[in-house]
Amino acid sequence: PAAGSAARLDGATSGPNRINRSAPAESARNTKRWVGIGLVAVLLAVVAGLGGTELYLRHQVTSCLSKAFGSLTGAPTTVSLSGRPMLWQAMTKEIPFVEVNSTDGAGAGDGRLHLRVDRITGSGSQSTIGAITGNGYVPFSQVTASTRRPGGMNLDPNGTGQFGGAGQVESIRSNNDGTFDVTATVTAVIIPLPVTVTLRPHIRDGKAQFEVVRASMMAFGIPPDFAQTIVDETTDAMFGSMLKNLTLSKLEVRGEGVEFAVSGANVTVDENLVRPRGNCDDVTTALG
Repeated sequence: PAAGSAARLDGATSGPNRINRSAPAESARNTKRWVGIGLVAVLLAVVAGLGGTELYLRHQVTSCLSKAFGSLTGAPTTVSLSGRPMLWQAMTKEIPFVEVNSTDGAGAGDGRLHLRVDRITGSGSQSTIGAITGNGYVPFSQVTASTRRPGGMNLDPNGTGQFGGAGQVESIRSNNDGTFDVTATVTAVIIPLPVTVTLRPHIRDGKAQFEVVRASMMAFGIPPDFAQTIVDETTDAMFGSMLKNLTLSKLEVRGEGVEFAVSGANVTVDENLVRPRGNCDDVTTALG
């Protein structure tokens, strides 16, 4: 009997009962393995999602800044951001710095732009720029193109009817003496006539000023208000809404265009540059 009991005990430990007792342990190991695989998959999905969000935010900001500044000179621009993750910048609502530069290969007559923008903070639909400095070159061809917006120019600001209400800048050319000629077409009665205004740029209190050296239409003089309208149109087209409220330290005619240098501090921008909501094509600045 003792031997039979031993045999039964051996069978209990080495027979089918042993296999049955190890099945729960194997199931637990499988569960842990699948849980581990699931956690890794979730982690990879989170990393991929964060990476996608990072790329999206970076593209959104660089595209906005490229449109806002690049439209000034008409030259393709590249935007460089700080190495800080965009997710962190979006959460803190602050971009440490941005550099905007014309792409390589710009010719002598092409637009050029080099800007450094520091401490951009976004709030609601606006931003504040701590400091901005830079320089560039705006070709007259770009200024001419900027004036040709739908509706033309209002060349009869007082509504006197002496000249037609709408006009168009036909060309801007340098005189190689620090001045340039703006030739526009205006309708007098029903006849389109060319008007030429010679302007000399200079800086007054950090703002662009254009002295009217000569103004004529078919060898006749034109009213001062009419010439001033062309001055205003030229100023807006040359510097746009993004830079015209900054402080100029240089404004000179060079070849068929103008060179400039600008700076500003505590500048308010009517677009949230940290989390852009518009297309940034017509961003306006105002000094704080």
